[in-house]
Amino acid sequence: MSTRTWKRIALAVAWGGIALAPAPLRASETCPQTPPTFGGNFDSGDSQVVGGPPDRCTTGPNPTGYDVESIAVYIGATGSPGRLRCSLYESQAAIAELSVPGCRTCNSVGCGAPMTAQSWNVLAVTGPCHVDRSVRVLIECQPDNDVMQHGLIPGNACDAPGSGYYLPGQSFDAGLFPTSGTWMTSGPCAKAYFLTVDPAPLPEPDALASFAVGLLTFATLPGARRLRSAQRRKS
Repeated sequence: MSTRTWKRIALAVAWGGIALAPAPLRASETCPQTPPTFGGNFDSGDSQVVGGPPDRCTTGPNPTGYDVESIAVYIGATGSPGRLRCSLYESQAAIAELSVPGCRTCNSVGCGAPMTAQSWNVLAVTGPCHVDRSVRVLIECQPDNDVMQHGLIPGNACDAPGSGYYLPGQSFDAGLFPTSGTWMTSGPCAKAYFLTVDPAPLPEPDALASFAVGLLTFATLPGARRLRSAQRRKS
């Protein structure tokens, strides 16, 4: 075969190999896309409450959804012992929230991470924590004492209708997160929470199918057609 034919073969193999290459990793994102800012005000007295901000996190359009890395919360005073735990919920009809598997920051009764005062605290989820695209996700957290202060979103008053979602009567030491239930929407404060998420990669194509693409590409090249004609003449 001529040098030109070999070049065409190499081009065809490379073309088929393009599909074999894994999809490039995309940069991490936040949810909401613009993280909330801390407005200088705090809420406390939440040791018996699982609660969070209002509807502030809807995942983006990535076809394969998102893998959650962590939950960030702004904490003022910590109290004692000063632990916090969080979980993600997908909001359903009638505000009945369903816990997302793997999307808690801890998994045992009375568990919680120690908080640092006057700063953003980042809590990794136990994982794997995956949420679909264009899904409304609610972040719900609970402290182990009534002194702990949660930073609030600017301009969002406590006790306003729709200011957040919460479920009262939840003992920190006696249980974990509720897995279902109809939650309240008036009474809590709009806390400054956000997620860090990674767009899930697209599935890699089948290797055999990719090789077939390369062969078909080569078969349609002009040099390949001339090579087949020459072989037929020889035979």
